[in-house]
Amino acid sequence: MGLTLVELMVSMVIGLAVIGAGMAMYTTSGFAGKGSSALSQMGEDATLALSLMRNHIAMAGYSRMVLDPANNTMVKLYNGHPVFGCRFGVTSDTNDNFLSSTDPASAQVSCDNGLAAGNDTLIVLYEADQDNTIANGAAAPTDCLGNGLPPPITTNPLGSYSIAENRFFINANNALSCRGNSGAPPQPLVDNVAQMQILYGVATPSPTGTRGTVATRYLRANQVGDMNSGNWDQVVSVRLCLVIQSREPVLDAPAPFFDCNGVSTPTTDRRLYRAFSTTVVLNNRIFPN
Repeated sequence: MGLTLVELMVSMVIGLAVIGAGMAMYTTSGFAGKGSSALSQMGEDATLALSLMRNHIAMAGYSRMVLDPANNTMVKLYNGHPVFGCRFGVTSDTNDNFLSSTDPASAQVSCDNGLAAGNDTLIVLYEADQDNTIANGAAAPTDCLGNGLPPPITTNPLGSYSIAENRFFINANNALSCRGNSGAPPQPLVDNVAQMQILYGVATPSPTGTRGTVATRYLRANQVGDMNSGNWDQVVSVRLCLVIQSREPVLDAPAPFFDCNGVSTPTTDRRLYRAFSTTVVLNNRIFPN
């Protein structure tokens, strides 16, 4: 028994509807799969970046305790800055300087606060040895890139020591990068980092003038001040926020995201963005001195 033209047309319409529904489900499933994969990638990048920086920040200000025979007390070999930061990066004329330099002229680092926007730069300093860094082939301590450090500082009569000075920033390709004080060029560490914002937990000095041990306010680098007259000696914690982006565009259209300040921020691409944050206590600064 044959089909009439009407029955054939009805069958075709039903068949097309079923195929269309299947295609829609397939497309939706594809977008969902891409989104899930992007979220997983973003979480992995955030975990890697935050863990790496936490390890270095936690060592900020570390130095061995040695006996000072002059007054029979234990003192630290290194008493310089544990951290220093710039709101919008380092000025071009001091970009090649390092706070740990034994040359006073080369130990000055100034910030480019004249800019209206940009990512923060964080400098972390600590005494480096074979236990808190990965020793190189010469069994010597290294910087954040695994390169050997400059010659030990010998100006302290109580002993010589090596300083690792690691500068973290976001490069032009949206990668968390680091520059050590070994003299080697900076290198990217983690890709897909769109923004970095750092707040510094500043303690209030005690009435006797010694450093406080509890952060009473969190400030941006330019609010803490410059390296010479600022309140960097009062910094006891660091609050780090990174905005991670998806590797590929996965959205149907650009969508805003909430940045490190909780502000809705528009985008021009179809990538996912998410802010991740953590706070690190500078354990080597919890005791006033």
